[in-house]
Amino acid sequence: MVIVMHQSTSTEAALLYNESKVEKGKAKFFHHKNTNATNPFSVPKDFRMDTIRNIEATNSRVKQKCFHVSFNPGPEDMKKMSVNDLKKEMDRFMKQMGYGDQPYFVYHHKDIDREHFHLVSTRIDLHSFKKIKDNNEKRRINTFVTNLEQTYHLDHSSKLTQTNQLIPDNISQELYNTIQSTFLLLNESALDSKQQYLDILKGYNLEIKESERGYSVFVTDQNGNPLRHPISLSDFKDYPDYEHSIINEPESKIINQRQSEIERVLKALNKDYRFYSEEELKAALFRNDLLLYRNSKNKNLTVFSIKDKAPIDAQFLIKKYRSRLKDFVLSSDDFYGLIREAGALIFNKKEAQFLNHSLSINSNSFKNIGAMKSAVNGFDFGKLDSFKKLNAEMDSNQTATIEKAVKSHLNFLLDRAEEKSVKQSLVENLYSKPDCFERLKHQYIWEVVNQIGRSDEPGKPKLYGRMKRRKKGKGIQ
Repeated sequence: MVIVMHQSTSTEAALLYNESKVEKGKAKFFHHKNTNATNPFSVPKDFRMDTIRNIEATNSRVKQKCFHVSFNPGPEDMKKMSVNDLKKEMDRFMKQMGYGDQPYFVYHHKDIDREHFHLVSTRIDLHSFKKIKDNNEKRRINTFVTNLEQTYHLDHSSKLTQTNQLIPDNISQELYNTIQSTFLLLNESALDSKQQYLDILKGYNLEIKESERGYSVFVTDQNGNPLRHPISLSDFKDYPDYEHSIINEPESKIINQRQSEIERVLKALNKDYRFYSEEELKAALFRNDLLLYRNSKNKNLTVFSIKDKAPIDAQFLIKKYRSRLKDFVLSSDDFYGLIREAGALIFNKKEAQFLNHSLSINSNSFKNIGAMKSAVNGFDFGKLDSFKKLNAEMDSNQTATIEKAVKSHLNFLLDRAEEKSVKQSLVENLYSKPDCFERLKHQYIWEVVNQIGRSDEPGKPKLYGRMKRRKKGKGIQ
């Protein structure tokens, strides 16, 4: 179970956000307490808004009047707690936080991967009209969560980063809370300079820029272009702390562990994608609580560990594995499908007769393999149905990159086929006198199947005998 405190500037805005989710069918009313209606959810939303407005109107001095938290139970937690259990524990939580007598509304959201609940109330006391004390809120929340997990035997492995650390974009909800949580994370991180802070902030698609009215926070794309209206930096409760000093950097054991995780992600990408974009790499790392960002000093890509709140030196690893990093995504299956199709057409009967004649001039040394490579390099990719589909989805530069890569790989396979064919014994050549082209073709097809074929996928050749027993992953990724 994770409970997140949202630093909302306006209670009305927090209510409207949840109400709009209900209107769109992405949330539903769940629980309420201390209102003048038997069921405040059976009346128009103006009643709920006025319930809070009337209380907050009694104290104009307090700026941060909103009390807004989210309950984030894991999938297994939802099985262990009934609806009544959840409502009872929410009431106990509000009482422990000092809001037991306050009116509050609870909304049940199902618009992300896991179910969660938003609790909205006001920090202005219903009776005294003073602000309810908010000291030690984090400690009180942690104490409550610990007791809750022990009582219901809940999953305590969930981390705040999984539910609250998001990369903003042009459609992000609760943008203020997301930016605020990012500031708080970086303020508690082991960073060595203001520039490193700003670099990692850009990794979160956030930039702080000066304008006529002071400094503002912009949500940008990977090229630094603003995606939506900025938020004034003065609107935030907690500002970026560039000069903070964190002495406790991660131990070398932790750093090595994170570097291994980064390498695992990179290897998995290289296996699944022949080409992938920087955004795809960023998304893959972020799913593992690792943020990709660019070091402004040397322009290299590197990684920030959200778990450890510290940068991890991964520049060498990314350079090592990012040779396929392009501005588009092409899966390995699609790429190797092109290899199969092109190979099948190149080795058709008409082409075979020409190539066999060229190669038979010197059948033992295969010096005329250049004729086969000429056929590969001059191959018309417009004949391939799968390439036509890619051509319709990508621009000319992208398809040219794919065509070049396919030809390069076909030539690589031809080189391997030639090398292995030449190594056949002289006795075999003397007694069987195999057709030169056929022998090279069979060896080439063996290379293609052994490099690419997978026996567990429908529509692909099954491997038998010696080929099936070869270790997986021997081929070029």
